[in-house]
Amino acid sequence: MRFRLEAAAVRAGARHGPARDRPAAGRGREPAGRGNGSAVAAQARSRAADTHSQRGWRREAATGLKEEEAPLSIEDKYDEVRQLITIGKEKGYLLYDEVNELLRSDITSSDELDDLFNTFGSAGIEVVDSEQKYREDKQEAGEDLELDLTPGVLDKTNDPVRMYLREMGTVPLLTREGEVEIAKRIERGKLSVIKSISRTPTVAKKVIAMGDQLRDGERTIRELVIFQDEELTDDRIEERMREILEQIEAVRKARSSYLKAEERLSKIPKKEKRKYRRARWKALRARVQLSRLIRAIEFTEQVKRRMIEEIKEGVEEVQRLQREIEALDRQLKQRSRRNRLKEDERKAALARSRELKAEVKRLAAELEETRDALRRTLETIRRGEAQAEQAKKELVEANLRLVVS
Repeated sequence: MRFRLEAAAVRAGARHGPARDRPAAGRGREPAGRGNGSAVAAQARSRAADTHSQRGWRREAATGLKEEEAPLSIEDKYDEVRQLITIGKEKGYLLYDEVNELLRSDITSSDELDDLFNTFGSAGIEVVDSEQKYREDKQEAGEDLELDLTPGVLDKTNDPVRMYLREMGTVPLLTREGEVEIAKRIERGKLSVIKSISRTPTVAKKVIAMGDQLRDGERTIRELVIFQDEELTDDRIEERMREILEQIEAVRKARSSYLKAEERLSKIPKKEKRKYRRARWKALRARVQLSRLIRAIEFTEQVKRRMIEEIKEGVEEVQRLQREIEALDRQLKQRSRRNRLKEDERKAALARSRELKAEVKRLAAELEETRDALRRTLETIRRGEAQAEQAKKELVEANLRLVVS
């Protein structure tokens, strides 16, 4: 039984979706305590019943002649499995001996064992050989609980490949719901970045410039936007070009409206609270509308990445200059207090400070944002990229986990 459990633990890694998504297999309980021959017979009957039941389920679903009951998950079918899950969640892991002791003797089919270990993986429960080994690894390496995927092969070793495989074995199995959640996190991270740069006024200017290049024949439509394979006909390319030019023209008008709203806002004193608040609200709405129009254009990933990098480089340069200014100012103050600053050095330092401040002002004007707004934009970009990268890393690790299994 121990060998079957370990083999099932390995097979479970190859499953993408949870066991409960499969139709009920018509697996009834066999009386406990039967011999090996009875277990084999029960397994054969179970598989035959599986095939018959699944065919009937598909036929009835297609014809609508009979409404099938919802399939039961393995924890719903067996009290012992629920008990094991409770124990595993409390400790964070289960021992093979615990599973052997509590598991019903009539749970013998490969499907049910695979379902069992898929269920453990979905709950974040690893099945390990010994508590002592888990504790030692936890204390010495700071690693999570360890699942020995191939007993007797992936023992502790200095072999980097085996160490890597053992580490991959600690990654929880990825369920269908988990995969969907990771995909959503990747998209949320990307969307956060795109929203951030689309609200930067200079991006609208870049989009308008791309439209002018497209109209003048300096760039092709396929360089800028996404095409589906079925769209690659001359008529569709020409139609797509008209659509994109119309979208970019809408961006041009929206940018003009936004700049006018900002100009009106700048002329209203803040002490006129009601009037200022109304004008500020209109400017914000104009900016959001501009952002939406930019995001509606299906730019290629290369174009998006180039815009993101240009914004990041501009903002990072502003921050670098600002740090240099602050360091120069601190140095001037410290040396002035100690009377170690010569007049010509002081003048040179002040001239350099003015030069740096002028450059910061020029870059901020080019990016059409204040330094604080640029800082917030960069923080949002970094946060969104980190979120997407972390989710991608988890997806890669989960896929490697399946390979290791």
